[in-house]
Amino acid sequence: MEVSNEHLNRVMRKAVAEGRKLLWIFLYLWVFLGLFAFHKSIVLNEPNLFFHQGFAVINAFLLAKVMFVAERFHVADNLKDKPLIYPIVFKSTVFSVLLIGFYIIEEVIIGKWHGKTFSDSIPVIDGGSLEGTSRRGVGWN
Repeated sequence: MEVSNEHLNRVMRKAVAEGRKLLWIFLYLWVFLGLFAFHKSIVLNEPNLFFHQGFAVINAFLLAKVMFVAERFHVADNLKDKPLIYPIVFKSTVFSVLLIGFYIIEEVIIGKWHGKTFSDSIPVIDGGSLEGTSRRGVGWN
């Protein structure tokens, strides 16, 4: 009985520590994605700000979970011996692709909600070219 309580306490401490890490990643992403959603609502003069904030929360949680799992699986650890720019570029590229994917899924869901077909709801990102999509994914205008 004593061993199982000690083991349970150790597991609980680790779960709380990991949960805090996930929470901080989520909050960090939520601030940025929330600001982007707020900016989009202002620029496009859309009245449904809370609708976009809801998607910002969902995207922040999903992306935080992906980043957390990637960190746990030591993504790009084989680049530790290289200059710092290599793991930064690699991780940024991977997470940018994931963010673009989540954006496309979000827009498809919104389009389906409004009765559009699947092909009509896929967003055209910066003209629809690969260059425009990649520029949008890394934040260049």
